[in-house]
Amino acid sequence: MPAPTTPDEVCALLSRFGALRPQPASDWNGEGALPPELARLYAEVGPMGEAGALLIPHYGNEIRIPSLSALWALQEGYRWNGRDGRRLPDWPDHWLVVAEQGGDPFILDREGGAVLHARHGEGAWNPAPLFPGILAAIAALGTFGALHEEAGEDLLDESFEPRPAWRAELLARLGRFLGPEGAARAAERLEW
Repeated sequence: MPAPTTPDEVCALLSRFGALRPQPASDWNGEGALPPELARLYAEVGPMGEAGALLIPHYGNEIRIPSLSALWALQEGYRWNGRDGRRLPDWPDHWLVVAEQGGDPFILDREGGAVLHARHGEGAWNPAPLFPGILAAIAALGTFGALHEEAGEDLLDESFEPRPAWRAELLARLGRFLGPEGAARAAERLEW
């Protein structure tokens, strides 16, 4: 059974990537009420970054977690068309993008609390369940970034794949938040 993920643990993982500052629920400018788990994340962890988003390094594209005031704007291109503002019919109301990597959204399923991951450019959104909740998701994304920084130039082999030793370290660290199966699923999905 994975250990619980606390806001303090998440802060410890994210602090190396930029500013963390408590953000009140009143910063939310989206439709409907702010989900309680997001209100807690922003109040107790407060990913802010330097320009309205915390940027977590990852080989390929970095992972972007917006400040609360920028969270609703991140829905553009997923929930509504960025050119004309029309609502996109294939995006359910209960999905909320909470982070993205090169256009691939990490989606909070507001009906069940899990965080899903989808790949853009597949023709239809088919997100896969990836994390059991928002704190575990953000902790796991921070773990990917921490290992990326720690490994430096040694992360990738000559085929530009993560080296087995770094993958094993990632699985060990993610296992604390996700358990062994969840860690393996996250590593596979994010191509580690």
